[in-house]
Amino acid sequence: MKLNRINPFVWGISLMCAVLLPPAVTTAQSPMPGSAPKLIGVAFYADWCPDCKELGPEMMNVMKDVSGLPIYFTRFDLTNEQTKAQSALFAEWVGLGTIYRQNSGSTGYGLLIDPQRKQVVGKLMHTQTEAELKSAIQSAVSKTSPVRTDSAVRQSLNPAP
Repeated sequence: MKLNRINPFVWGISLMCAVLLPPAVTTAQSPMPGSAPKLIGVAFYADWCPDCKELGPEMMNVMKDVSGLPIYFTRFDLTNEQTKAQSALFAEWVGLGTIYRQNSGSTGYGLLIDPQRKQVVGKLMHTQTEAELKSAIQSAVSKTSPVRTDSAVRQSLNPAP
């Protein structure tokens, strides 16, 4: 029986995509050219987490409600060692490594982060109602720094090697 060999180029591209793409990304709005998020919402998630399963559907509804706000939503997947490693790598890449390390010991919640200052400005919990989640997001947006120019934001989200 002849085994098919994987083309090294295809394997390399696949590996690069697995490493460079975020674990899961959704945006509350379609990005405008030259725009940058004023807030980053990061869920600390795991497939096996009952609180994550409870928070997930509520957050999907809230994300629709806040679609006009400049927010970038993503998650750090703590399901297993592989997804933890990928999430840690992504967190470091976008400058959120310290926040990831301080908070990756538990799941079932989200953090609202000011991307300019790399500081947590709010927390989303599975015990909150949709109205409370929406209010927390709106409050966090009001606490964030003014958005820098798109080139400065790109540089902060894609640091030089």
